Amino acid sequence: MGLLAGMIVIGHVVAGRLSSSMAFMTVTVFFLIGSLVGFLHGGLLGYAGRPPEVSRRLALRRLGLAVLYAVPAMLGGWVVALLVTLSITAFLIGQIAAVVIASVGWVVAGGVLWWAVVETRGAFRN
Repeated sequence: MGLLAGMIVIGHVVAGRLSSSMAFMTVTVFFLIGSLVGFLHGGLLGYAGRPPEVSRRLALRRLGLAVLYAVPAMLGGWVVALLVTLSITAFLIGQIAAVVIASVGWVVAGGVLWWAVVETRGAFRN
């Protein structure tokens, strides 16, 4: 959710609806909100939709473990979202290194979004 927010913010910057100087802060706020809502949504669905053989205690322990995994994953996603945000600045200043770094951010963000689509399709099938 946070990576998608970063891509949408860049679309607004390119369209002239948002100042590029506000893009980093806007992406950070949207990323935090999207990541927290997504984690709470996933945790609630994972807890409420657990199989009958999984006890409440085990489900809560697994949710605690998910927090340990989610924090570094969210930090990595935030960095990727900021790299996507850097793309407009990279094109404006015209430095090849900045364009390459921003392009890596787009590739990683696109890969993560593709993976999310594949997982969501599998979840709907189940």
